[in-house]
Amino acid sequence: MKASRHFNYHVFGLNVQSDIELPELFVGQLEEQPIITVALETVQEPQADLPEVRYQNNRILGPSLFYLLLKDSARFLAKKEDNATHIYIDVIDPERMPLIKSWFYGSVLTAALQMNDRFAIHASAVLHQDKLILFCGPSGIGKSTLASHLHTRGYPIFSDDKCVLEWNDATQSFDVYPSLKIARLWEDATDQISDTSFLHSPEKVTLRENKFQYLLDDEQAIEQSMPVKAIYRIHRMHGQSALSIRSPKGIQRIRQLRNQTHRLNFVEGLGKQKAHWHHMDQITRHVPYQVLVRPKETPINDFVDFVEESFTKA
Repeated sequence: MKASRHFNYHVFGLNVQSDIELPELFVGQLEEQPIITVALETVQEPQADLPEVRYQNNRILGPSLFYLLLKDSARFLAKKEDNATHIYIDVIDPERMPLIKSWFYGSVLTAALQMNDRFAIHASAVLHQDKLILFCGPSGIGKSTLASHLHTRGYPIFSDDKCVLEWNDATQSFDVYPSLKIARLWEDATDQISDTSFLHSPEKVTLRENKFQYLLDDEQAIEQSMPVKAIYRIHRMHGQSALSIRSPKGIQRIRQLRNQTHRLNFVEGLGKQKAHWHHMDQITRHVPYQVLVRPKETPINDFVDFVEESFTKA
């Protein structure tokens, strides 16, 4: 293992020391935070009989081990050893680097987070009165579109897709670590945003013909951790005509929030069930959580109006 890397970044509270340039991350290192190293090296599939290891179609998971095969594109291996988590990327087809980086930022980095007892919520976030409003939900539910529209109304984007919450003893609240400096939007969603000047360097998301990844301007990207004000889950409902808000109670709240974990299916394979459940339980005890019910045919501007009114009056 090399003593140092060419590029030093931080993301989700992790220090990233990388052999490759990653402009989607913030430059610089944080004090007293876990270290992730990223190296371009040959990766061999782990042997077939390791104890406590799960072998699946294109990935292998075990305590402190994650392997992913991206067919015809790359192999990834993440291993937690001593005081660092090492990620190795074996590039099979260099022309597919946009796809390779997308999987690195998605599945591989999420696995590295979970190895370090950090669990990303599948959520976008905007800033309101120095606190964050999180919008969670599955891919395609409209998190990025909602955050981008709110950004044009004066609520800066903090995160486009994933949020990592950490308890702050000093303030007795949950903070969110800075995220990736990107926004992913469908082409038709971008056309409906009144001002897209905060987005630049569009890159087509591989396998998604009409979806693009944009870099956020450095002046607009928020680099420091911010406290959470509230979490909303977007729920698209058929057969209902009115926008509404629901407030789940008791165990229903923690189960719903647990299901918003990014790559929830990794948790058990990495042996993190206990740490994950405790983390989600603590969030639901300290952060207001509600469900935004959006009828399927609701125009985006009507939905943004409703959401803005909901969190500004809360």
